[in-house]
Amino acid sequence: MTFLAQQPSEVLVPAVSMQGKVRVPANYRSKILNQLTRAGLLESTRGRTGGFRLARPPGKIRLFEVIAPFEPIAQANVCLLGQARCSDSKPCGAHYQWRELAQARDAFLRGTTVADVASSAGV
Repeated sequence: MTFLAQQPSEVLVPAVSMQGKVRVPANYRSKILNQLTRAGLLESTRGRTGGFRLARPPGKIRLFEVIAPFEPIAQANVCLLGQARCSDSKPCGAHYQWRELAQARDAFLRGTTVADVASSAGV
């Protein structure tokens, strides 16, 4: 996403041209690009002149959105120790410390955009 954010918005970037610039094996890169397209974060066009580009300006895409198709981070109430029931009223041994970390992680992912990361990325 940061690599695509650094490209002109009207340019479709072929997946193969990302090789060497994005440190993700080709088979995973293809799956990731397709998942992000299904999530509405990328636009893709098939064919000889096809490729990928961001579906919205990078300043409008939160990191939370990028990670959500791959990780169940939306479930902030997931117990670190894997207990089925873990809450303030029935906490596990790590509940309160984990809750603070999870809240900080969530605030970072919701408050940081792809543009924020792309501007400081050395892609």
